[in-house]
Amino acid sequence: MIHLLFLIAGLGLVMLGQQLTLLALKRIEGGIKRWIELLALAMPVSLLVLFSLTMLPDHAAGHPLTRRRPRD
Repeated sequence: MIHLLFLIAGLGLVMLGQQLTLLALKRIEGGIKRWIELLALAMPVSLLVLFSLTMLPDHAAGHPLTRRRPRD
């Protein structure tokens, strides 16, 4: 459940960040404008990468899928 809340909150922040970036781009001239556009496009991808990392199993918790079998 916490992962879903993280995804929803993260997507909301990304949308807000992209809107602010679009507002800022109107005032920026030159070559840096393209780099800022690329950064704004990369925001959702970076969020999805972070979200997928939180979905990895916790090895310290001793889940049955990650626990090794004892040797005989």
